[in-house]
Amino acid sequence: NCAELYVAGQNISGIYKIDSDGLGVFDVYCNQTAAAGGWTVIQRRLDGSVNFHRSWCDYKQGFGDLSGEFWLGLDKINRLTRNTTNRLRVDLEYNLNSIIHRSHAEYDLFCVKSELENYALIIGGMPEYDSLNRNNKAPFSTVDKDVSKQNCARDFGAWWFPTDNTCGNSSLNGRYKQKNALKWEIWESHEPDL
Repeated sequence: NCAELYVAGQNISGIYKIDSDGLGVFDVYCNQTAAAGGWTVIQRRLDGSVNFHRSWCDYKQGFGDLSGEFWLGLDKINRLTRNTTNRLRVDLEYNLNSIIHRSHAEYDLFCVKSELENYALIIGGMPEYDSLNRNNKAPFSTVDKDVSKQNCARDFGAWWFPTDNTCGNSSLNGRYKQKNALKWEIWESHEPDL
C-alpha cells in the first residue's frame, strides 16, 4: 500500500502499482504529503469532469482517471482493507466568496467488506459528532442497487447510507455542484457548497 511505499522512500505523490493481497497488481494514487504521507486515495473530486452518477458495476470496478477525478473501485478498496488495520482520512475543500476552506477528518479503523456483504463500511475511532458516525456497518448503495430505506442514492449519489430511516450526514459521490448532492454536514457553522 502507499504507506509501505512511503516507508520505502517513495515520498512523491502520484500513481503507483501495488499488490496489496497477492491477487494481482493494480494502480493507485498515493498522497505522500497529507498528514505525513502514505495515504492510498480511494476517491477524488476536483471539478465535476467525471460523472459519478453511475451503476453498481461501475462502482465495483472503479472509474475515472487516477491523475484527476476517480473512484478506485469497491473491489480494490475491499482488497486494500480486508486483511490489515487501516486508517481513513477524508480531506474536504470548498470555495466560499473566493476563500478556500479546508478541513479533514481521520478515523482509526476503516474496512470495506466484500460484495457478498454489499461492500459494507466498517469505520471506527471517530468523534461522537461526525459525518460518518451513523454509517458504520452501512451497505453501499447505487442508483441501480439502492439498499437504503429512503432511496438515498437517487437523491445523493452512491454511498454508504445508514440503515435507519434517513440518508445520514454524508455523501461525497453526488452530482457535482448540485445543491445538497455532496454533503458532509459536520463541517463548520455554515453549510458549504461542495
